Amino acid sequence: MEIARIIVGIVHIILSILIIALILLQSGKQAGLSGAVAGAGESFFGKNKGRTLDAVFSRFTKICAIGFLCTSLFLAYSYAVGTKPETPVVEEPAIEAPVEETPAVETPAETPSEAPAAQ
Repeated sequence: MEIARIIVGIVHIILSILIIALILLQSGKQAGLSGAVAGAGESFFGKNKGRTLDAVFSRFTKICAIGFLCTSLFLAYSYAVGTKPETPVVEEPAIEAPVEETPAVETPAETPSEAPAAQ
């Protein structure tokens, strides 16, 4: 399972870099009013619209995004399942050191009659 995580993790990183590169290579869709008018005519009359470089980049971006989603789900599931402990943890009671008892020393209580008189 660990080897599969490593391989899918590497594929995940490669897909993320590819998505970034493909998005940056695509041209912008907003070209102002002239782009809106010319774009409609181009999409209607253009025979090779699916073979342009933008269409290829768009298709590869969709494929990479689906792959990125699948690898993300696999990695999330594998790490969620892999974090459960296989054996239960049993805590042993702490052993306390024996305490040595010292005999109490009794001090004689002074009574007022035995107290030395202060002069």
